[in-house]
Amino acid sequence: MSAPPEQRTDPAEILRLCIVGGSMRHRGGVEAFCARALAAIDAHAPQVSATWVYADTAYLGLSGLGRFLGRLRQIWRMRRSVDVVWVQVSNLPDLAFLLLLGSGPARVLATPHFGSNSRLQSRGWRRATCRRALGLADRLGLLFDDQSREIDLPPQVPCETIGTMLPRSACSRTELSPNAKPGSLRLVHAARFSEGKGSFAMVDLCARLKATGYPFQARLIGRADQATMTRLTSAIATAGIGEQVEVIAWLDEAAMQQALREADVLVHLSRLDSFPLIVLEAQAAGALPLIRPMTGGKAMVEAFGGYVLEERDAVSDSDAARTGAAWLVSTPLEEIRANGAAARARVRDAYAWPAVVSNLMEVIRRTLAGESRREG
Repeated sequence: MSAPPEQRTDPAEILRLCIVGGSMRHRGGVEAFCARALAAIDAHAPQVSATWVYADTAYLGLSGLGRFLGRLRQIWRMRRSVDVVWVQVSNLPDLAFLLLLGSGPARVLATPHFGSNSRLQSRGWRRATCRRALGLADRLGLLFDDQSREIDLPPQVPCETIGTMLPRSACSRTELSPNAKPGSLRLVHAARFSEGKGSFAMVDLCARLKATGYPFQARLIGRADQATMTRLTSAIATAGIGEQVEVIAWLDEAAMQQALREADVLVHLSRLDSFPLIVLEAQAAGALPLIRPMTGGKAMVEAFGGYVLEERDAVSDSDAARTGAAWLVSTPLEEIRANGAAARARVRDAYAWPAVVSNLMEVIRRTLAGESRREG
């Protein structure tokens, strides 16, 4: 998946990078992050030979344990043939890769994909375990500047901001013209469906919009285990919003970008995501995000546009749905679309691939050149 050899520099100068993270069977934000990072590195860092290995830790249970252990064995075998392993940490099993790599010889860059409301931070023993495991890394690469103040990080490990990558098409200059969006308000929610991700709050919000008579159409894009899917479809049927709300499976990158371009508002009432990549994607596509007050997401809205609920209005899903619906009803659709177009231009200027990759390469070089890891 790396660039052809003829496009590389002197082989002696090739930096061998392995990206570890995400799950093959449960696509979401971490998987998108890894895929785009790999593509961006291949496109703009010919001096790097990069590979991506799934962690397969999402929704880990007995049925997936063999696959997860196989990934650990794979990384153990690879550890002497790469220079830097970049581990994406989003759940407790991901920490096993840091424990495995703690004795070297590859240098380890770790990126936390969670915030203060994650179970890795809200439960005492998990918080301590996470902090200890992150202390085995040589360097921490953060998603945004304020992340270090939101989560508990080991003080002895250097950390700096890497940022993130948007889809290549999201920053294309040829797509700046907004698609015509005639008719009623168009909403979208894209996630691994769950209460924590705000999927049921989205259904509640849609039910409240229908109760007011406000015209809208909504899409819920994602997937979940069978029990959650059954609950979600039942909630939609009970609310009587089946004609307005469509549930569809997770889309590939091109189709997802098209769905976001067709939307006016991304409803992302998650309690879990500190730095929700889908929010930036929506802004780049011209869809304004409606979110709970999470640190990373709030920074995105303050920089590029959207609406953040007040803390008092986001305590429960019912509160968030009621306040979000009230904002939508009270804001003219023309204003939402104009602000979405402005957000699109600002995000695309800020997240061009060459600049983000250049920053990432500096972090990786410092990871490789730094002192040996120090346990905390």
